[in-house]
Amino acid sequence: ITEKRRAEADILAEKEKAQKYLDIAGVMFIALNREGEVTLANRKACDILECSEDDIIGTNWFDTFLSKENREEVKNVFSELISGNENKFQYVENNALTKKGKKKFIAWHNTVLKNNKGEIIGTLSSGEDITERRKAEQALRGKMEELDRFNKLMIGRELRMIGLKREINMLLAQLGMSPKYDIPEDESVTG
Repeated sequence: ITEKRRAEADILAEKEKAQKYLDIAGVMFIALNREGEVTLANRKACDILECSEDDIIGTNWFDTFLSKENREEVKNVFSELISGNENKFQYVENNALTKKGKKKFIAWHNTVLKNNKGEIIGTLSSGEDITERRKAEQALRGKMEELDRFNKLMIGRELRMIGLKREINMLLAQLGMSPKYDIPEDESVTG
């Protein structure tokens, strides 16, 4: 009995040590069993999902933390992982819902968990909240598109100005006057 208690205490101590490692990680960790129920969540997962560990553990990930719009897609990825197609989905990005209903964009790194017989018993995923980075990327893309439109407008304006100056020079030449504008004859300028 003493040996059994010592073994149980050792297992508990190892479990607590592993949880401490997970809790200091800068990314969220979520483990799911084959049914999609959360079996492990670290402190970062609780922070990102805006809830306690008790709110996460035992819940169905897909029904609780995914919006209806991407639930089926993520379930399909999970099914592929569980069936052993791990390489195709080692990295995915998708939305997760917080307990307060906010959408967070998460970059996931996935692996399968196996028992001692080599059978897949679930998945372990580390996730990074990239919501702000995505917003910044979208804003940057918008600014770049705006600059591109402005650049095209400016080039078009310059080309029209060159055309008008050429017309003025031609009219002045017809009147026997000297050209007023010095315009390069470079074809690339005239477009």
